[in-house]
Amino acid sequence: MKFVVLNAIAWAALLGGLGIAGHAPSGPLLIPVPREHYYLFEAIAVVPVHVAMALALIGVSHAVASRMGGTGTRSALTPRLALAMAGPSFFFWWLPDVVVVLAYGFETLAPAMRVYVPVAMVVTLVLSAVAIRQTHELSIPQATAAAFLGLIAHAVIGMPILR
Repeated sequence: MKFVVLNAIAWAALLGGLGIAGHAPSGPLLIPVPREHYYLFEAIAVVPVHVAMALALIGVSHAVASRMGGTGTRSALTPRLALAMAGPSFFFWWLPDVVVVLAYGFETLAPAMRVYVPVAMVVTLVLSAVAIRQTHELSIPQATAAAFLGLIAHAVIGMPILR
């Protein structure tokens, strides 16, 4: 889980910086936080939310994999799925966000995200499926299904809060 926490701290720094700079999200907000304070709110919430997202990913994926006949343990799966979640979030989402904001300005962030966020999501699914396959000794379709269901639970927790 250390990778999840470290990644979330990086996100907190970026979100805090955006909030301090006076930026606000452009799309609809799902929770009642004033738009002008939303990034500061996210900077505070991102660490516990990322931990909750990781726990949901791990819990659901492990439960599904076990029901499919997987032989792995939750403790063996935890560090693998934590890395599968945190690595793509950092390298394929956070880092591009930082580069785009610094090089092209905040206004270009939303259009740029349409390019690299889907990549981050696909890489997360693939790495999660690999982690489940290795830990639980399941087939590729089974491991992918378990990863997909775990990532749905993960997204349900994060989507209302993290934009």
